[in-house]
Amino acid sequence: MFAFYDFETTGTSPAFDQPIQFAAILTDDDFNQIERVNIRCRLSPHILPAPWAMAVTGVTPAELEDPGLPSWFEFSHQISALTKRWAPAIWTGYNSIAFDEEFLRQSFYQNLHPNIYQTQFNHNDRLDLMKVIYAVWDRAQGALEWPLDDEGRASFKLDRLAPKNGFTAHNAHDALGDVEATIHVATLIRDRAPAVWARCLRNRD
Repeated sequence: MFAFYDFETTGTSPAFDQPIQFAAILTDDDFNQIERVNIRCRLSPHILPAPWAMAVTGVTPAELEDPGLPSWFEFSHQISALTKRWAPAIWTGYNSIAFDEEFLRQSFYQNLHPNIYQTQFNHNDRLDLMKVIYAVWDRAQGALEWPLDDEGRASFKLDRLAPKNGFTAHNAHDALGDVEATIHVATLIRDRAPAVWARCLRNRD
């Protein structure tokens, strides 16, 4: 099974920012949806959100301080329970090893979880689709359409890559929208570049 997931956060520093939204979709090996979650939490008193991050995500100060939302502590325990219930799964994201995984570990660490490596234990493992995209670019470039950035170079950003390849409903900078876009791109790679996909799966550990 695959657990596709994404965070939206108050900034880019895992040690000094926090997640404010977590979305995930559990699928079978053919990417058929089994379950989905989309949860938010309120801002912790010691966190100062980056204005640019809030502008990108569209989250307002009132939403950050909504008392009806769980605390970051409660939010982290909801995610922890999910990793246990969905195990074993391949935790898959877009640029997740460098970004989302670091926020996940910090969330567990700062909220006193005994195991901060939950996506790597209990028979779970991880796959970063951005690394798979690099492999497709190198080994099977014709499998995808490649958007260009403002300087005319190929762009690997999900919010450009997914629409270029037929995902028209992409709500970028929303965690659930990014999860759905990630599944769409993964499906294309599996179907159009099966040898690359198989190799990347074998090398995910």
